[in-house]
Amino acid sequence: QEMGLEVHAGHGLTFDNVWANPLCSPTRATVISGKYGVSTNVLNVQELSTLALSETTIFEYLQQSNSGYDASVIGKWHLGGEAPTLTDPNDQGVPHYTGLLSGGVQSYFNWMQTTDGVQAMNGSYITQVLTDSALAWINTRTEPWFCWLAYTAPHAPLHRPPLFMHTQGPLSTDPDSISAHPLPYFMAMIESLDFQLGRLLDSIPPEVLSNTVIIFIGDNGTDGPVIQAPYTTERAKGSLYEGGVRVPLVITGPGITRHNEREAALVNSTDLFATIVELTG
Repeated sequence: QEMGLEVHAGHGLTFDNVWANPLCSPTRATVISGKYGVSTNVLNVQELSTLALSETTIFEYLQQSNSGYDASVIGKWHLGGEAPTLTDPNDQGVPHYTGLLSGGVQSYFNWMQTTDGVQAMNGSYITQVLTDSALAWINTRTEPWFCWLAYTAPHAPLHRPPLFMHTQGPLSTDPDSISAHPLPYFMAMIESLDFQLGRLLDSIPPEVLSNTVIIFIGDNGTDGPVIQAPYTTERAKGSLYEGGVRVPLVITGPGITRHNEREAALVNSTDLFATIVELTG
C-alpha cells in the first residue's frame, strides 16, 4: 500500500505559505463560496456555521455556467448549522452527497451517514467508508467530474484506527490511556487517512488519474493537546496564531509541471474557488 500524501506530494507541488481559518466551518465556506467569512457570516462552528442558501456555491456555479461537470461531496459537510435544523448539501447545489452533516462523529466505528437526504447508522470505520463511497462515485462517472472528498480524520475523538492502517502498534483502547498519551493516537489517525488516500489513488484507473487534478488542503490548524514544536498548546486550532491558521496544500495533476517541489507564494483558502472554476473551463 503506497502512502497517499507522499505519492501525492512527489508528483506535484507543495505550498508552504497557505492560510485558512482557525476552525473548520469558516474555512470550508471560503472554499465553497470563494468569499471571506465577513461576507458569508460563516464565522464559527456553532450558531454561525450555516452557509446561506442565497450564496452561490461552487457546485451551483458549475451548473449555472453549463460546465458539463458532474459533482459530489463525500464526507464531512459542517456548513449546515446545528442540529436539529441542519441544511443538506443537496440544497446548496450538490448533485450527490454522502457523509456526515455535522462537524464530527462520537465514534468513528458507529456514526450517522446521510446519503442524499436519507439517514442511517453505519457501523463501519468512517475513514474507509468515505474512501469506498468516493471510489464508487468516481469510477462510475461518464462525464467530467468534480469530487469534494472531505475526511473527518484526524478530528476528535482520538482513538486507535484499525491496525493495518498505521504503524503506531497495538495501542490501548482505554480512554484514560488515550487522554494521558494522545499523540500516538493522533499520528495513527493521520496514518489511517494517508493509507486511505493511497488506496483511493491506487483504485482510480490510471488513464483517469492522469487527467485528474488533485487538491489536498487542511481546513484548520492542529488541536492543542497534540500539536508539536515549534507550536504550543495555546497557539493551536481555534487561535489566530500560526498553529491555528497555517495549513498544508498539495496539488498534482495535468498542467502541474513542477513535481516534488515546494512553493513559497502566499495562498489563502478563498483562492481555491476561482482556481477550480478555471480548471473546469
